[in-house]
Amino acid sequence: MKKIKIYFVAALACLMSSCLDTELYTNIAVDDFFKTESDAQAYLNGVYGGFRDRSARCYIPAGEYAYQMLNEVAGANLIFGPGAQKGDQILMQNAEWGVDFYVTSSLWMDLYMGISRTNIGIDNLSKQEMTPLIEQFIAETRVIRAWFYADLVYLYGDVPFITTSKFDLMSKPERTSQDEVIKFCIDEIKNHADKLPDSYPAKDYGRLTKWGAKAKLCKIYLEAKMWKECADLADEIITKSPHKMITDYKKLWGVENEKNSEFLFVIPSLPPRYQHSAYAAHFQPADYLNDDGTVIGWDYYRATWDFYNSFDPADKRRADLLTSYKSSKKDESGKNIIVTIGHGVGEGPIPNKFPMDPAHIDWTEGTDVVLLRLPDIILARAEALNELNGPNQTSIDLINKIRERAFGNEDHNLKLTDYSSKETLRTAVLQERSWELFLEGYNRRDLIRQGVYVETMKKKGSKNVSNSQLLLPIPQSELNMNSNLTQNPY
Repeated sequence: MKKIKIYFVAALACLMSSCLDTELYTNIAVDDFFKTESDAQAYLNGVYGGFRDRSARCYIPAGEYAYQMLNEVAGANLIFGPGAQKGDQILMQNAEWGVDFYVTSSLWMDLYMGISRTNIGIDNLSKQEMTPLIEQFIAETRVIRAWFYADLVYLYGDVPFITTSKFDLMSKPERTSQDEVIKFCIDEIKNHADKLPDSYPAKDYGRLTKWGAKAKLCKIYLEAKMWKECADLADEIITKSPHKMITDYKKLWGVENEKNSEFLFVIPSLPPRYQHSAYAAHFQPADYLNDDGTVIGWDYYRATWDFYNSFDPADKRRADLLTSYKSSKKDESGKNIIVTIGHGVGEGPIPNKFPMDPAHIDWTEGTDVVLLRLPDIILARAEALNELNGPNQTSIDLINKIRERAFGNEDHNLKLTDYSSKETLRTAVLQERSWELFLEGYNRRDLIRQGVYVETMKKKGSKNVSNSQLLLPIPQSELNMNSNLTQNPY
């Protein structure tokens, strides 16, 4: 039992006080636990739990508290559906939150809970006899900590920066600059990515490989606008890793296509509860009739009509947005009604990018949550090369690699002669990312990085968005406990 208990207790300690308090409360002494490689493996499993805890939600799409869903619904292309059109949700979809934003405490807690686990793991694994496997476990844990810290500063800016499990909460840490934290994250991944394997056996599916770690570093470079580093690392991933784009877009998603060569890092999912995903339930209307006769939808999210209309009708990716569906309701003749989506409040095309898992149990599914895949890195290189050199053929070719699959031919390829400035190609890259990476958790960050977030949200319908919404507010509960913390400007 101790191998299972210890990493859940670590999270419990985080919840019992502040998520910066990493003292481990347990009747199992830490020194009695970290003795063997199997102990280390057990704790590492708990570290990976930081990506998917049901209590914390974190990276699993489970309402707006998930990192991905914030970056989508508070972006350009997603709104809350008729099942979630309420006051707080409307403020969120329009990016009009203030200091009492109801999501902010959850995301802060989730990420610091994950950081707490990594700090405990690194400190204690480092005390064990060094074997190649222990060294790899430490490298994995360091990369995961860097991942969590990078995402934390994307959300909040400057944050308290804790890298030890021997932390005194009463010390009331001040905020460390975002630049310093990001430099730490870059150094950590650079120093430890090559200690990870290129791949794992099937039983370890879902762990970070060398290429998953480098892909995260590439994304950190992208956000930091370190264009050369981003372009060079993206090229290494594209040309040297075993990851390749699959040829048929229709076969990219769904449980039958898991573990394909395009995915760089995923969160494995299985029904029933606690290890599941729940895409269909969040996107389907309450009367949406599945092929197996089930009705599970909460109608929580819809795409915007503007997003749907931005697609070329020949683009296969538009088919992932449904404009009609079979209802469980029946007409006078007993036939199921076909509902055509309207344009009312909260209405819009139904996202169907992630098909229903045929083996679903009620609303729980086994559809894996993809956090990094190769087209993201391909478009990152295209963007970085444009920022370095202006319009160039390599960037065009990279974008066209994505478009050729989306259309099934070269008829819709971009031409270099159509882009006369860095700004025009930048817009094209941003639009392609929007189409290709919809619902994968990047839209808000992409808009902020390119300096168009506020104007884009105003076009979406926001009346009160400003630069204040580029960061989330620091949770009031943390400010109450720590007089050295300061609030983001609002």
